Amino acid sequence: MQIIKFSNDCLVANVDENVVLLNRVTGKFIELNSIGREVFDLIKNEGSSIETINDHFIDMYAGEPDIIRSDISAFLDKAIELGIFKALDQND
Repeated sequence: MQIIKFSNDCLVANVDENVVLLNRVTGKFIELNSIGREVFDLIKNEGSSIETINDHFIDMYAGEPDIIRSDISAFLDKAIELGIFKALDQND
């Protein structure tokens, strides 16, 4: 099982009512909407498994579970690609 964590290379900035996550090494950033902020809240301290993140949103929001999983996966993949989040094996 993989755990998603916030990269140590990143900073959090509050800009107006938005949250921006910035990779200070690469200069790449991502601006979070309300759902992105919820994902970030789930992983910012200890990290969280993809399954736990998906379960949270499936429980909280009405919608097709497969679509929710797909949307969460796309967001996590993008954040990992930018070096904002990292995916680690549970033992790391």
